[in-house]
Amino acid sequence: MEFNTKEYNTDKIGSGILEEYVKMFSHLENKSISMLEIGYLDGEFLNWFKDQFKKAHVFGIGINPPGELKDCERTTLLQADQNDMKALLDIKELYQRFDIIIDDGAHRDKETRNSFNCLWSTVKAGGWYCIEDWGAHYQHLEYGDMGKVISHILINKESLGISNMKITCKANFTSLACFQKKL
Repeated sequence: MEFNTKEYNTDKIGSGILEEYVKMFSHLENKSISMLEIGYLDGEFLNWFKDQFKKAHVFGIGINPPGELKDCERTTLLQADQNDMKALLDIKELYQRFDIIIDDGAHRDKETRNSFNCLWSTVKAGGWYCIEDWGAHYQHLEYGDMGKVISHILINKESLGISNMKITCKANFTSLACFQKKL
């Protein structure tokens, strides 16, 4: 898969995370899939994903109203806080199944745990749940202990139905933990 990065202003390019996603998901390029990003910021990654995966429907959860980014064909924007379990449960009830969930939200342990615990069940069999920047707490103690969130998932991988995982942490603490649900 050839991917365009020139016209997109997403931090996932410079960090190398986008390249990881290309490696992991390029086989889905021509499939009808759904991807949810928690913490879509200005929506550049949502736009990139939709442009590269022509049959994908992208969803974005943000703590603030969408601003300049608007719902449009194959894009649905939702407002929710990762600490608001009711809002997360409403999203779960309304949308039910995703092929890929990417948590690029608060990068804090409580919020990440809430989102994972609430939304993991919406990942389709064979789908992925990715947590970005879990290593941020090594530089920013106020983020809590994200390492414990990842460890908890690893310890409980059998009961969670995880068949595969990919965990990286680079020297600058750019980090990505992805968990694939069993078929």
